[in-house]
Amino acid sequence: MGHLCLPLVLLLASLFLTATAACSSDDCIACQSTTKCDMQTGCRSEKDDPDVGPPTFVRCVNETTPCGRVVEHNCKPEMSPIALLCVSLFGVLAIFIGCGCISGQLRGVKLEKEKRMRYRTNGTRLNGVVLSKRQRQIASGNDGNTRTERDMTVEYQYAEANGQMVHTSKNFSDIEEQVYKSCTEQGTIEVVTMATTTGDTRHFMLAAYVDSNTLGLPNTCCMVVLFGIFTIAGCGISFGISLGLILPVEPTLGVFGVVIGVFALVTSWFVARTLINKRFAQLHEKPRGTISATIEMGNAGGNSIVQ
Repeated sequence: MGHLCLPLVLLLASLFLTATAACSSDDCIACQSTTKCDMQTGCRSEKDDPDVGPPTFVRCVNETTPCGRVVEHNCKPEMSPIALLCVSLFGVLAIFIGCGCISGQLRGVKLEKEKRMRYRTNGTRLNGVVLSKRQRQIASGNDGNTRTERDMTVEYQYAEANGQMVHTSKNFSDIEEQVYKSCTEQGTIEVVTMATTTGDTRHFMLAAYVDSNTLGLPNTCCMVVLFGIFTIAGCGISFGISLGLILPVEPTLGVFGVVIGVFALVTSWFVARTLINKRFAQLHEKPRGTISATIEMGNAGGNSIVQ
């Protein structure tokens, strides 16, 4: 998850700027709650009577000559409404990323569990052969950390109703360590095929994954917490600034910011679900794998299909 570090740092920096933008003037910080001109702040109060209203403050060049600049008791934002709206749109981006990733992860895990249940219920278990195993180190992030990625290619034979034996192979990526170590190259491994139901021998999975509801799947709690931080922070930035613009400054821009924030929140949820549904549908219609040979019993010959 190293690729998430930079957006997270930018998000936190934006939060800091948003929190300090409302009162970042040196005059506001130096003169507020000061009632007389002194050497440290150079400020004095023009009105000392609490019955008149809140005092205003002026910055003094010295004890007798004020500079003439009046500093209001409640300081206004130095950032323009357009600049605040740009920061609000950055929050909208965080909403879109966070909420979209939560929706996509939850939907993907649900569909994968349903798929495994279908294989478990309607699939045929056969012994396959591990054609090859590969293990490599992948750099993760800019801090020099690496992670191990394990792949293997598995082939199995399936006897069709017409007496032909079909050899089908598929490359499985990012295999879990326990599955990778449980088999040897050119050794056997159990697979589950849906060829009887779908008519395509490329619809097969490793039995270890079919029999588990957690193996190879992301931790949904961690994903929700991680991307929930993006979503909540984005909502805080976008809605906080937008609602602030509605009341005293620019109602039109404020309403626009709120509408865009709500639109991003709703749209990202449904867009992510649609993309995940489309991906699973495509894999079902055009599964990955290679039908390496179709051999009639006792006769060599056949064709080759690569997908």
